[in-house]
Amino acid sequence: MNSSTRLAYDTTANDFGAIKALKGHSTEFRKRGRIWELEALQRVAASSHCLHLPNEFTHPGKGSAGHHFCLVTSVYGGDVKSLWVQHQNFPLPLSKRILLHTLRGIAYAHSKGVIHTDLEHDNIFFTSLLSRHGILASDPSRRNPLEASLDGVVSSAVAQPFPIPSLDDAMKCEYLIADFGSGTYQSSSVAFVSLSRSLIHRAQLFDKPKEAEATALPLRAPEVLLLRP
Repeated sequence: MNSSTRLAYDTTANDFGAIKALKGHSTEFRKRGRIWELEALQRVAASSHCLHLPNEFTHPGKGSAGHHFCLVTSVYGGDVKSLWVQHQNFPLPLSKRILLHTLRGIAYAHSKGVIHTDLEHDNIFFTSLLSRHGILASDPSRRNPLEASLDGVVSSAVAQPFPIPSLDDAMKCEYLIADFGSGTYQSSSVAFVSLSRSLIHRAQLFDKPKEAEATALPLRAPEVLLLRP
């Protein structure tokens, strides 16, 4: 698990945002130029079909955790995987909408010199139809019981997924490609939880080719092998 993401309230903008915090070791990898998620997001964030990145900062760590590089993103309603698990079947118009928006995101990313390399249904997000009040009313935040950690006793947040929209509401959502970094996070939670994966590079940058270090030849994206978008 290389990161975790939390729901945050921006008092200046009077709105919610998501903060993805890299663990200490992942923050160190970024300092060494081994993770370029920020660079990828800065290039693609202007598109409504790619993850939006309003801000970024580094948060001082505590104990053995180290510092945490944090990405501030918009709050999204979930991913296509969770939508499929809920409904098991998509009407043709919804399938076409998801595909169209995904292709627009891919095309924009390629135009900015970014290849995703790990595009799958849980990396395709959809916008949230919940209002600011609705986010809180859907499931107020809760915490797990106290437990011991290397740095003392802690109480972690409980993962609380947003309600999955109906198929009719899903047709009103915008779809976008996300997770351009190492590790992954589930965007459909009030207390977002990251999924465990080995440290791999989600995005490749045309002008910073490191595919030989990041991915074995048989697993590289076709665009990388062709050396063009």
